[in-house]
Amino acid sequence: MPASRPGAFAANFNPDTLDRFRDLCKQQGRQYTKVLERLAEIYLATNGEVLNSLFVPGSSSSHRSSNAAVDEVALHDLLLRMEQLEVYSRNAENNLQSLIGSLEERVQNLE
Repeated sequence: MPASRPGAFAANFNPDTLDRFRDLCKQQGRQYTKVLERLAEIYLATNGEVLNSLFVPGSSSSHRSSNAAVDEVALHDLLLRMEQLEVYSRNAENNLQSLIGSLEERVQNLE
């Protein structure tokens, strides 16, 4: 078996499922590989619990419970984004403080 590049992915999907999935992604203007990656991120973020709470068409779950599951995933996703932004903000603030310190030092040397 030849070595594949880092991040490469191969799976044995049901061909009909894969075709329908690709078609839907294409209709929505999304790359199907990016959608799969995002689904994997959600799966990891919820420690696999996302599959326990998802609405399954034709099941006895009510529409309300499916919305709650989707809302829970959306809120978790939002929380992750907020945490990432907080880290980014802290790093940006540290960089700005460092630049300000450097500029203050330069001004003192000029005086």
